[in-house]
Parts: sequence; C-alpha cells; structure tokens
Amino acid sequence: MNGKSKKLSLDDCFKKVVMESLLNDIFNISYSNLNESKLVEELRCLNNDIKHNGKVREELAKVNNKWQEGQLIGNVYEDFNRLKDAPENFLNDLITKLSPQI
Repeated sequence: MNGKSKKLSLDDCFKKVVMESLLNDIFNISYSNLNESKLVEELRCLNNDIKHNGKVREELAKVNNKWQEGQLIGNVYEDFNRLKDAPENFLNDLITKLSPQI
C-alpha cells in the first residue's frame, strides 16, 4: 500500500467491509470467526435501523430472525441487555488474535 492508499483505508476502517478486508488481508483474521461477531452485527444493524428510520431493514432481519423486516423498533431494553457485552468480548478476541502478529 502506498501512503495515500494506506491513509484512505485507515480513514474507512469504521466501515464493515473495509474492516473485514483489512483484517483478512493483513492479519489473516476472519471477522465472522471472532467471538460474538454475530451479536456485534446485530447490534450494529439495530443501531443503524434505529438511527436511520426506526424500522427493521433487511440486514437486521437476516442477522436474527427475531426481527421482521418492516417491524417498528420499540423498546429495545431487553435486546440491549442481551447484546451489551458482545463488543467487549469481540474486541478481547480480536486483541488476542492480533497480539502475536504485532
């Protein structure tokens, strides 16, 4: 990667597809094999759907069949409690897998 490509990639790391590509290409780590990746995906999709339109979109419905496409998103307290530890568990697994490589 040249300097400009590297900067553009790092600036876009928050995007799932870019993060998946970087993890795989640079560290040979599969995003979907990290602990709690499915729960992190559900949380990401739920957050996006709440933020953008308040309704379940296709991506969230695919992640967990509890959600039905078009469903209005109401009280998510129980879902938050179910999903709240997933990001920390995910990051701990990622750190463990990255540690020997850096």
